[in-house]
Amino acid sequence: GFMIISAATAPSSSAGAAASSNNIAARRFEKAYQLFFGALRIQRQLFGEEDSENLASSISNVGLALSSLSRFPEAIGLLREALEMRRRIYGSTQ
Repeated sequence: GFMIISAATAPSSSAGAAASSNNIAARRFEKAYQLFFGALRIQRQLFGEEDSENLASSISNVGLALSSLSRFPEAIGLLREALEMRRRIYGSTQ
């Protein structure tokens, strides 16, 4: 069977392990953001701002990474930019 452990009854080592896991995840999200942002910058330098699925995907990747970092206003702006680009490429479904 499974044992349910609440935060109130969890041993302090479990709380420490959870905090450590959160720190590892935060560092990975930050690294992902840095890599995606770098890739987007290079893509824009090489290919410009012309609408393409590759550019929309790169913009989305940066937006999703920002969302994972709880940087929601920045994330929303980039995700909207990617959505609008895809609407120009494929047409709107609305």
